[in-house]
Amino acid sequence: MHTATISCLWCSVFGAQPVTVVLVRESAAEVAIEDAKQLAGVGQAHNRKAWAAERTVPFGLACLTLAVCWYATADHHTDDVTAHRARRPWYRTKTNPSTSDILTKLRRVLIAARFQPARPEQPTPAELQTIRLAWEDPAA
Repeated sequence: MHTATISCLWCSVFGAQPVTVVLVRESAAEVAIEDAKQLAGVGQAHNRKAWAAERTVPFGLACLTLAVCWYATADHHTDDVTAHRARRPWYRTKTNPSTSDILTKLRRVLIAARFQPARPEQPTPAELQTIRLAWEDPAA
């Protein structure tokens, strides 16, 4: 596995923010582009202008990257693979979540967060964890 770390400024509406960008590349065959095209719809936009096409694909790849980073930092991976094998006994050798598993989990968490009762305050981390746990339960 190859990694690179770059410290830089992220310019946004709120001013420049210092960020650390971590790039990771596995030595094995990569399937990121295939997953982005097949599962996330990257490359299927029907753009009429060249500049729109030049922005659509990188944006889709960035969104997929953010979803994978969210999944890795939310500590879902071990429980999801175990639950997946319990529901589908023919996947005995599955050890890692697929990109499809990651996108499914993200959709479930977003849907659960959207249908919370409307309140003016932001949800607490404990409330977010409760929602995540509710979606992880296969009986729910």
